[in-house]
Amino acid sequence: GGWVAWGAVPTDGPLGTTVDRLWRQLSLLWCTLVTDGGCDPVRLRTQAMITPACGLFHHGVTQAEHVATFTGRLAERLLDQAIGVRLQVGA
Repeated sequence: GGWVAWGAVPTDGPLGTTVDRLWRQLSLLWCTLVTDGGCDPVRLRTQAMITPACGLFHHGVTQAEHVATFTGRLAERLLDQAIGVRLQVGA
């Protein structure tokens, strides 16, 4: 399989000060895909990319930087999870 780009960082409103809420929303979506859709939880994390929800062309520099920062932070959290998952399954 390939990769899935998750548009997990909204660009249409306030982001807050941490990525915790965004991480909870993404994790809840993944749990639903695993329990209701039969998706492989390891593949969901190890073949995922975090992206903004849509383009930033119409945003100011400050807002675009904020979205980019949050995208990076959420991606770091995903990487930590993916490494943990790989260690647990012995990959």
